Amino acid sequence: MEKISAIGIECSNRCNLTSVCRHCYGITGIADTNRIIELSDRVIEIIIKEISSIAKTITITGGEPTVYPQLVNRLVEDTGLPWMLMTNGIIWRKDFQPQAVAVSLDPNDIRPGVNPRRVIKNVLRYNCNLSINTVLSPAIDLFLFYDLLKDTAVKLAKDGHYISEWKLGFVVQKGYACKHSDIFVDWDTIFIRLREFLRVYFKERPFPIALRGSFFTKNISEEEDRVLINMTRNPCLDCFQQSKYMVINANGCVQFCSVDRNRVVPIKKSLINACIKVLQFPELTKLSYSDWKECCDCRWFRICGGGCPSLAETYGNGWTGKDVFQCEIMKRTEEMLLPVFPIWMQQIYSV
Repeated sequence: MEKISAIGIECSNRCNLTSVCRHCYGITGIADTNRIIELSDRVIEIIIKEISSIAKTITITGGEPTVYPQLVNRLVEDTGLPWMLMTNGIIWRKDFQPQAVAVSLDPNDIRPGVNPRRVIKNVLRYNCNLSINTVLSPAIDLFLFYDLLKDTAVKLAKDGHYISEWKLGFVVQKGYACKHSDIFVDWDTIFIRLREFLRVYFKERPFPIALRGSFFTKNISEEEDRVLINMTRNPCLDCFQQSKYMVINANGCVQFCSVDRNRVVPIKKSLINACIKVLQFPELTKLSYSDWKECCDCRWFRICGGGCPSLAETYGNGWTGKDVFQCEIMKRTEEMLLPVFPIWMQQIYSV
């Protein structure tokens, strides 16, 4: 098996913000239980033995990795691979030395009581490159966040580091979010705010940003990333081709991606075999874009690829059905954001 860029290791569902992050669709939000779910010693030993043969790096996630440091340090030290910490930034751990940090920075209607400035102060102490994940909500002040991150980029640059990407995403109807209808996107308000923000951003571009729908990240700040979807495969394989990322969940199973938890392979005796079996699922090997019959004639199909099959399934439309979430994003992107996009991006949307 060819090495992939990274494997995410979801160590546990333990989190110091349980029930606080109202949008959570990670293991903490999905499991929605007081019972601790954690990787077993048996699975950890298999991971340590085999992961360097199939992955170039690891991403430690959860739950919240800073609340189970012994498990994290064991994985990092014994695998010997470069690693990224995915964290909510509430706790800083002196004993963690990641090569990169991905931190959640969200508005208070999504994550009540969490101070974004405190979060940034904590993750800056890791002295490495940062990736920022922000969920768009009706209450977000994008310019407040933008000013905070521009200041952060200046501080990082003094030590030779940078913000690799600011990912702007949306609430998806999974996990805790299903209980909080008030945080679902007021589409028009969100896109009006995005439009005004992008007018300013495209004049400055202090760091890359990405506007995420329910498909893979589409970088909207670098012209060289303007590649249309390769229509010879299918939405999941195109997504995988770009990210080269798989997930080991806290139940000891391999997932094809962080969104779909229905198609998993338990790690029995071999992590490598489990990864190979995941890549052989019929949803990945037997389907092509022509199977997305409701989307084939849509003018956005070569840009969005039909969205996310797992989310389409969640919304009751089946694996090859419409991801209505993505439809809403594409519609409003065309109507409200396209006029402020650079010319090269406007040309993509005109295809």
